[in-house]
Amino acid sequence: MFRPPRVVMIVAVLCYCGASTFAQDALDPTALSSQLGSQDAVAEAQARQQLPAMGERAVAALAARTAPGQVFAGRMIAVELLGQIGTPAARDRLLELLKDEKNLAVRGQIIMQLGYLREDRAVPLIADWLGTIGPRALDDVPGGKEFQPSTCYLRHLEALGMIGDESTIPVIEQFRRKIPPGIGYGGFISNFVDSGAREAVEEVKQKSAFRKAVSRQPGLDRETAAMFAFCRRDPLARLRLYEDKVIRHTPEGKATLATLAGHSDPAVAQGARALLEKWDELGKPHE
Repeated sequence: MFRPPRVVMIVAVLCYCGASTFAQDALDPTALSSQLGSQDAVAEAQARQQLPAMGERAVAALAARTAPGQVFAGRMIAVELLGQIGTPAARDRLLELLKDEKNLAVRGQIIMQLGYLREDRAVPLIADWLGTIGPRALDDVPGGKEFQPSTCYLRHLEALGMIGDESTIPVIEQFRRKIPPGIGYGGFISNFVDSGAREAVEEVKQKSAFRKAVSRQPGLDRETAAMFAFCRRDPLARLRLYEDKVIRHTPEGKATLATLAGHSDPAVAQGARALLEKWDELGKPHE
């Protein structure tokens, strides 16, 4: 049987790898972002996969896609992808959008991404919006029934809980004491929003306590930074981090960390192992 010379095989492999790298580099973020919200489901799925992998190189194209006047579905996806990328430029664009966005659905998407990113610069913007809304102020705001004012308020409160900084507690408590008119229709909605506010305060307190416990361990916050950054970027990992109660220091949370300790990214795996090594000590009450 004929076997090609070893040199020929090596050259062929190198040419293949080079072509693959060239194809990846040749991807145009602007062209890909134009597929977001399009009728071509396959092209949109590819864009959703490829744009986050580009990182900073995709931010400008995605930022343009989030502008008012763009296709609504494309705007929603572009906001989500900016949150997944999470670089300083991506965060800045999300904050810029938050200042003036009127569409309740898009605003809710922006808020949730900033919450996932634990972007504390969003806190004063959220506080201003919650504190200045007046009666019937949202009557002419675009948004479907699923994004009525009460839903949008809950998104803001949930984001404050995810940000998890203690500075958000007074904002949430102030909102609880005086739910603005126009937010809901009757006592049921008001009670529902009040319950959401109480849950947000509890979440902030739990996360704050956990971070304080981590910060008391020399170097541990630095070791775990990559793991938490990964969990904020990846939707499934976010669920595992919060719903499996790592933050709340439960057995389910410990099992999640054990899984992440085998992650393919060495920095993520090391962060999980570092938390596991200190797990019992982190769970002790601190003065």
